Amino acid sequence: MEDEALTPLLALAVAMAYEIRVDKKTSPQEKGQLIALFGKLVEMETLNEGELHALIHKAFSYAKNNSVDDFLLKATPLLSDNQRLAIIINLYDTMQSDGHIKKGEQGIIQKFEEAFSIERNLTAGIKKFLMLKNDTSLFIDVSHPLNSAFFDLEKLFAKE
Repeated sequence: MEDEALTPLLALAVAMAYEIRVDKKTSPQEKGQLIALFGKLVEMETLNEGELHALIHKAFSYAKNNSVDDFLLKATPLLSDNQRLAIIINLYDTMQSDGHIKKGEQGIIQKFEEAFSIERNLTAGIKKFLMLKNDTSLFIDVSHPLNSAFFDLEKLFAKE
């Protein structure tokens, strides 16, 4: 599997596989993120269901048989700046989808950020924005700080 030809789409799938499998447990939310991200390719008729399953299988197999560092060396020059940023955004979204950010997940994202040369202030804003997106307690707890009339959305993107 080491000689597997990477494409940008496979690189996205492999990146997701590294993030999902890092803690050895795949949550239903992480599976949902994966299906939502790639399932639309079936709806758009870019892939058929068999090709989708093959892509996901290939991605997890690649992640299992290759170190993330080797993958990043091969994938980084293959991807455009916006493809790299999209991978980072999807990794953060997946990491936060189950409500638990684990140390291993943070470690994987840091490797991607460093390899892709993504600035910390940009990823900090993405992380905060996605935390807001994924925080369903906003809809349960009316006294949640983010429900305050004084909450300033621009503070999410302020430099730290």
